[in-house]
Amino acid sequence: GGLSDIFNVLQYNSEEGTLRIRCGKGGLERDALLSENLLQILREYYKVYRPSDYLFPGTKRRSLCASVIQRQFKEALVTSGVRKEASVHSLRHSFAVHQLEKGTDLRIIQKLLGHESILSTIRYLNVTNSVYRYAADVLSQ
Repeated sequence: GGLSDIFNVLQYNSEEGTLRIRCGKGGLERDALLSENLLQILREYYKVYRPSDYLFPGTKRRSLCASVIQRQFKEALVTSGVRKEASVHSLRHSFAVHQLEKGTDLRIIQKLLGHESILSTIRYLNVTNSVYRYAADVLSQ
C-alpha cells in the first residue's frame, strides 16, 4: 500500500464506503475502508467531476502520476510554512504511528495499511522503546 494505490483504484463503492485497489506488489486486490469524512468528500467529488477511467485522472487519459502529487505536496509544505522535510508517504507513516500511540490493535493497523504480514507492519512502524513505554503507561492507568 501507499501513494501508488490511489492510482490503482479499480472500483469505488459509495454504499459500502470502500475502494477496491490493485496493490503494486503482486497485483493483488484489496478493499480499503473509507472514513465518513472521506466518503462524503468523494461523493461530492464524483458529483462535480464524474471520473470514469481513473479516480484522479491526469493528462492524456492517464492516471495522475505520483510525481505530480509529490510536487504539489512539497508546494503545500512551503506555502504553509512547514520547514520539516516530509513526503506524501510521511502522512501514511504518521497515521500508522498515531494509531499505534492511541492504542489501536496492530492487526487493525495492518489491515488499514494493506500489509499482508503483521511482521511488515511491525517493521514499518519501527516499534521503539518509547512506544512500548507509552503502552505500559496506558495499561497502568
